[in-house]
Amino acid sequence: MQRGSFAWHRPNDASNWLRHAGGGALMGSGATMVPGGNDTLLLGSLPMMTATALFSYLSMLAGIALVLGTLRATRTPMPVISCSPSGCDEARVPQTPGSGR
Repeated sequence: MQRGSFAWHRPNDASNWLRHAGGGALMGSGATMVPGGNDTLLLGSLPMMTATALFSYLSMLAGIALVLGTLRATRTPMPVISCSPSGCDEARVPQTPGSGR
């Protein structure tokens, strides 16, 4: 907001809207399950070896492994992120003939 670049963007079609809404719902439900957020989990609860912290941390690791494994199995490349002083955005990768994209 300080840069003046904040803007609402409407998804182009229903599939993009569902993808964004689904991702937001998953992130929201995951945030409610983690006790106190990342700082509390990593700096307080895990060193005390509480059962909820251990379960939350292992669940996050399993979710990350599942997504990365799915990307690898489907041969989906990780998006290239380009960052500048004005912010980060998904970089536009030039398409090569026959790439299927």
